[in-house]
Amino acid sequence: MNALSRREEDTLLKATKARALRECDSVVKDFAECATGRTISVAWACRHRYKELQECMLQLWDSLPFLLIAKLTAIPL
Repeated sequence: MNALSRREEDTLLKATKARALRECDSVVKDFAECATGRTISVAWACRHRYKELQECMLQLWDSLPFLLIAKLTAIPL
């Protein structure tokens, strides 16, 4: 099995995070709207939107098959 160099790993993680943020854009915007103008109260006032954001990001971010395909096919993300 081919191992990724640290630089390749960083590049892949950054590209994967950027892709996840693009795919979850509407959820990110909803959370940002809820959090605007809040400080401490964001923890309970926006809890549900934050959980939705986490779920959306994890579906794309923590996708091992996606990462393996990207590496094996050498497709830039």
